[in-house]
Amino acid sequence: MEPHETPEGLRARAAEDLRVAQIVKENDDELVTIICFHLQQYVEKSLKARLMELEIPYGKVHDLLMLVQLLPDGAPIENEYCNDLIALTHYATTAKYSARAPTVDEMERAFKAAPIIVSLIK
Repeated sequence: MEPHETPEGLRARAAEDLRVAQIVKENDDELVTIICFHLQQYVEKSLKARLMELEIPYGKVHDLLMLVQLLPDGAPIENEYCNDLIALTHYATTAKYSARAPTVDEMERAFKAAPIIVSLIK
């Protein structure tokens, strides 16, 4: 049995997801689906780390908007980044289940929004 996840462990894995997205983008910015997937994972793991620190249960949820809504101070993030949170959530399943891949413009938007969202949840 693996030990329970820690906020630090989640943040470390989130940082890896961001780094993978950056490396892939630097080498082939047309791999938008995998880049967007890793950006979604970066935000999700960062949110879950914060919720864990606050001892707020979140279950097996991948919906970023729902996770932000669990934060005591999540309303400003939800209000300003609602569309980005919805788009990023979609990227968690795009690689497996959607016929429509994100566009390069959507990937660029996700690259701008994800770090801002993460900075606001710390």
